[in-house]
Amino acid sequence: MSKLTSHTANPAKSRARAAVDQQRAQNQPHFFQRGAPPTTTGQLLLEVALFAAENMAFTQQGDAEAADRARDHLMQIRELANRRLAELPLSQDDAIADSR
Repeated sequence: MSKLTSHTANPAKSRARAAVDQQRAQNQPHFFQRGAPPTTTGQLLLEVALFAAENMAFTQQGDAEAADRARDHLMQIRELANRRLAELPLSQDDAIADSR
């Protein structure tokens, strides 16, 4: 294949790929979208994963710095859990208990 043909084919492939990607985007929901604002739940899940990794580094390798980082992640998890609890509406049982 000559350079001219290859040079001409690349933009055509890109346009075809873009059309397919656009069709896929319309048909399938995206669970993780780039540029989407982070949710409290998403941040919480990320912090739990980071805590697990740091905790594993501490328990298996005895890395003291990993223990400090794991502790920081735990504090962040607590803050995010409190924020998430505040976001959730009260259930009927909670509302009745609060009114007493």
